[in-house]
This record gives sequence, structure tokens and C-alpha cells, in this order.
Amino acid sequence: MCDIPNIRWKGDSDRNGRECERRREKWLGRGGRVVWWGRKARLNYVHCRTGKGNLQSWHAQLDDTVDPTCRTCGRHVETGGHVALVCPHGEEIGRRWSNWEEMNERKKWAKKVKDGGEVYMVDLVETFFSNLDLV
Repeated sequence: MCDIPNIRWKGDSDRNGRECERRREKWLGRGGRVVWWGRKARLNYVHCRTGKGNLQSWHAQLDDTVDPTCRTCGRHVETGGHVALVCPHGEEIGRRWSNWEEMNERKKWAKKVKDGGEVYMVDLVETFFSNLDLV
């Protein structure tokens, strides 16, 4: 069985470790970073990337009575790009990138954190999307 949490690949066993490792590398190499985030971070990320979900611009498309203005800054239409890249509230909760490509640079947004005697890595992009109040 592969060591990817909650995923069992068809045909996996302890004897085919090399095949399992190739699958894991392929999976993680395809942008699998978001898969391991917490639920709230994943939902907020998907809403922002697709422009659908709990965004005022999306609700306004579905219902003409909804105001599409951003709930946090009140200045612009609340689209996924606005929330993830432009909104002033994003800077307050840790946004440090200005476009989607820059956000996807994994090594740039990983930070080592000490907690007591342990050192662990924190994904700052995940932290940002966890702190958004879309869901």
C-alpha cells in the first residue's frame, strides 16, 4: 500500500514498492500540494481558482438581488482573483504574492517553524486560504 494518506492505488501491495513510489511521485508532482491541505483551505482555494462557490460575484450571477461588492474591502467586485491576489484584507492575513504563478512556487512559501523542541514546515499559502472567511 502506498504511503499517501487515505489513498490506496489499485494493485498496491508491500511487494511492489517501486511501482508505488513512481505513482506517488507522479501524483505529488502534478500539483498534489492542495490535496493535503485542510478542508477549509482546499474549499477557499477552489472557490478562488474557479470563481464559483461562496463569492459575491458568483452569487450575483445566480441572483440579481445580490450585491457583488467585496464583503471585506467594499471597493471592488468580489471575484476569486480579487480575494486571492488584490484585496487589502489579504495582506492583513498573510498574502505575499501578486499572481497565481508566484503563489504556486512551493519552496518560496514554505516556512520552518519551531514549536517547543520540534521543527516543522508550514505552507504559507495554505495558512492564507485557511484564514479566509469564504466558507
